[in-house]
Amino acid sequence: MKRLFHIIRDVIVVAIVAMLATLVVGLCTMQFDGITTPSGAYTDFGFMATYFFSMLLIYLIVTRYERSSYKIIIPISHRRAGFDPTTILWGVILLIAMSIALMPLAEHLPADDRTFHNGEWTLLTTVVLAPIFEEYIFRGRLISLFQHNMPPSIAVLLAATVFAFSHGINVVTLSAFVSGIVFGYAYLLRRSIIAPIILHMCNNAIAYALIVLSYQDKPLEEILDSSVSYTSIYIAASAIIVIGIVHIIYTLRRADREARAITIESETPAQESVQASSNHNGMNGAE
Repeated sequence: MKRLFHIIRDVIVVAIVAMLATLVVGLCTMQFDGITTPSGAYTDFGFMATYFFSMLLIYLIVTRYERSSYKIIIPISHRRAGFDPTTILWGVILLIAMSIALMPLAEHLPADDRTFHNGEWTLLTTVVLAPIFEEYIFRGRLISLFQHNMPPSIAVLLAATVFAFSHGINVVTLSAFVSGIVFGYAYLLRRSIIAPIILHMCNNAIAYALIVLSYQDKPLEEILDSSVSYTSIYIAASAIIVIGIVHIIYTLRRADREARAITIESETPAQESVQASSNHNGMNGAE
């Protein structure tokens, strides 16, 4: 029950921090020229600047919160294994397959009513800054934060859920949840934040290209203009997803086993110390 309380508290704190940081940074940046247009909308540069400082503030506060609440934080790994091209290619294929499979369901969800600029600052934010900041926050810090009260597998799922709802409640929510699981899977698989960052960059680059080309709201059948091709692609995507789910489950379960082993190893010295103290006291009593 105590762990459940801590989990709920952590999620609420993260949500409040995100909202307040976005609000405070938004109010501050509006005081500078070039951030908003006369109508109040963000300029291309204003969008980038507001996003950058909002995410930086969120990261710093969440890191400080974890340190003050649990006295220790799990360091974010930057192992070179995160650059593994096989993992990146497999992750991109898996993301595309899941997007194809989710298309029929996505048609019944509210559309994303956000407007995007086509400028270079928005491109930089979407393809570079967002993947870096969001992976450091959602995979790096949140998975670490949640692991204080749950196994890594559940921490990945909860971080993906928070990541999904941070995009609002619309068609993007579903795809963000699925993507969040894949990013978390890549993080645990390669034990490096580099892998999910690169995957996130590829995912956002593809999504941004579809928006620029006005393909984001079109069904796959219309893009391909062939029902036979669509059926074949959907079957192939389903097969890829099945393989992906099996390997994701395997990776998450392996992470859970490793976490339990580390916990047991950390507790063993303390138990041995207690046992040694008990034996010592017993010997003293016998004397």
